[in-house]
Amino acid sequence: RLITRNSAQGGVGTTHSAFAGASIYGEKDIFLWDSGMTERDPGALDTFLKQGILGGERVPVIFDCPPQNIVIETDGLVWLGTTDMNGDRLDHIMTTDEKQAESVPWALRWSKCDKNRADLCKAHKYNSVCWEERKDVHPPTKQTNFVSGRAGWHPGDITHKRMARVWCLMVLHALDAALDFWKEHIDQDGGFPLTDEHWHVGEEYLKVQNALRTHINSKPLEVKQGEEDTRSACEKKFNRWPRVCRVAMKAYGEWQPRVNPDHTSLRS
Repeated sequence: RLITRNSAQGGVGTTHSAFAGASIYGEKDIFLWDSGMTERDPGALDTFLKQGILGGERVPVIFDCPPQNIVIETDGLVWLGTTDMNGDRLDHIMTTDEKQAESVPWALRWSKCDKNRADLCKAHKYNSVCWEERKDVHPPTKQTNFVSGRAGWHPGDITHKRMARVWCLMVLHALDAALDFWKEHIDQDGGFPLTDEHWHVGEEYLKVQNALRTHINSKPLEVKQGEEDTRSACEKKFNRWPRVCRVAMKAYGEWQPRVNPDHTSLRS
């Protein structure tokens, strides 16, 4: 069963949720950071990464979040990835004119345009209208041409269409590789069922979490005069509450969205 949650909170970053990541984000296998418009502070990014790893039984694959020092802090065990949201790797399907665009696969068309024809991608960036014309209904209020709220830095319809397919393919390829792995080891190990060591990944989760805990707990929380400041970016930002950088944080609240709102509400 695939469960996908949109935990976005426009314009406020991830810190509000990461401060109680275990309760608000919950268990996850894939953890996508997409807060570049409002969140560039290293401490906030580091908090997202640390709570993503510590805030649950599972350790997710973390996508698109600038890694800070998390690779070193986990002895290289953390799982990171990138989805190329900005299309930096799409030069091979560059759109140069309307005719050439017809040769580009539909899901990638208008994703990246030659700098001399940027108008093409701009013209196809969004796909929304406020009113579909009908013969039998005439709205009493004049309708605008499209839904408001568009901004130059927003991804737009084309990017969302492309990224939806990227994520679908990524999950399908992962499932395909897992099934191949299981079949291979069932054949090697004498048949069904698959042995526990190839089925359960709990030990791998603990390796990542314990490596992170060992590293961060070896650093002092206070820096004496004349000493090198070896605290993490998270601890430097939240020096009054360094606990948030070292343990899985849980909370009740009314801030939405939350993975289990009925169980984490102040009023329930």
